[in-house]
Amino acid sequence: MKSSEVFSLHARNKLLISTCWILLTVGSLVAIPGLGVKIGLELFIGGVVCYFIPTFLIWRRIFTNGLQYLLVFIFAIQPYFFEHYITGYMFSFFYVVVLSLYFNYKPVLLMGIANLIYTYYYVNKYGTEVFQTDNTIYYLIPLLALHALLTGIIIAQSLLGERMRSQSVLLEKEAKIDSLTGIYNVKVFREYIANVQAIQQLNNKAFFQIAIIDIDDFKTINDSYGHHVGDIILKRIAQTIKRQISLDDEVFRYGGEEFIVVLENKTLEETFQLIETIRIKLKDEYHHEIKADNPVTISIGLAEGRKGLSSQQLFVEADKLLYQAKANGKNQTFISA
Repeated sequence: MKSSEVFSLHARNKLLISTCWILLTVGSLVAIPGLGVKIGLELFIGGVVCYFIPTFLIWRRIFTNGLQYLLVFIFAIQPYFFEHYITGYMFSFFYVVVLSLYFNYKPVLLMGIANLIYTYYYVNKYGTEVFQTDNTIYYLIPLLALHALLTGIIIAQSLLGERMRSQSVLLEKEAKIDSLTGIYNVKVFREYIANVQAIQQLNNKAFFQIAIIDIDDFKTINDSYGHHVGDIILKRIAQTIKRQISLDDEVFRYGGEEFIVVLENKTLEETFQLIETIRIKLKDEYHHEIKADNPVTISIGLAEGRKGLSSQQLFVEADKLLYQAKANGKNQTFISA
């Protein structure tokens, strides 16, 4: 299953480039009254040239992870083409803030260093003309300090934002993952099966099945060897199932010693063969914590998803098949007719 993080890296890339286009448009329009239409248009066209490639990369989802550093490079060199216009200097100032959207201090730090270099360059080259004084050092020191302070604040904000985001992702993961086995829990199963059924309603060629898997005589294992051994067996079986299924499939812990596997894009016969492979592999798996002559087996009820059948009805059907497999001697798979 894919991560459901709302503010993903791609979303941040889109937000960042959108902010760049807004800043460019606003900056160009503001420049026109003070500097003239020609300068305003030159500023806008220069920005279009700079932002075209990043916008294309974002649209095509190319170079996603490194895009922030490409933009740092663009932001770092852009101001040098604005000559002594204050608009260009303000752009270099704002981009430090814009980069904080990534919750990553590294591009912010690089941009901060680039801005300090540009500040020194700007004051030394245009300071006399812009500030109308030969003692530009009185302007250079406060500007350097201001940039350093701003960069430090934004770095702290980025670190805090990343920590909060990581904590949020961790809490989301804990709410979805079964703490013992490391696979998805029953809450995620309900959301997942609802999504699979919605796809089936739109696509007649979408096939799926669910298999309810129950460990045979699991209470006996707990009573004979202890719950800590039972926990080890549960984790081992969960991971074995996960390794055996395909990328189209997903396994969930339903509770106790029961698991549910949702299998997609296979015929019922193909799914049955896969489930039988899992059953046989688990039967033959050696567990050194228990006696060798006491294999751990599973019983399975396999039902096919059909249009018009609710997730609850499908679960009940698979559960009845599991009960039949248990009643018929265990260690077998019962399949819907």
